[in-house]
Amino acid sequence: MQYKTLNKLSSEIGNGFENLGIELGLDPALIEQIKNDHKTSTQLQIFHMLKKWKEIEKDNATRDVLRKAISETSRCVTYNRDAIESLLKGEKGD
Repeated sequence: MQYKTLNKLSSEIGNGFENLGIELGLDPALIEQIKNDHKTSTQLQIFHMLKKWKEIEKDNATRDVLRKAISETSRCVTYNRDAIESLLKGEKGD
C-alpha cells in the first residue's frame, strides 16, 4: 500500500484507532509511543501507526489484511467505512 493511501485512510479512522493497531499486530507500547510523538494530531497518530504497520509487515501489509482488521474492530473503532472501501478499491496493488 502506498503512503499516500495510508495518509488518506488516516482521515477516515477515528476514536479507538489503537484497537485497529493491535489487531494489525502492533505492540500497544509502540502505539503509545506513536501517540506521544504526535500529540497534536490524531490523524498523524493514525497515519504513523499505519506507516509503522507497513514497515513491519512489508509485503504482508495488504488491503485484505487491513479490511479484515477493520471488520474485526468495527464495534470499538469509529470508521467512515464507505470512504475507506473507496480508497482501498482505488489502491492499485498492495
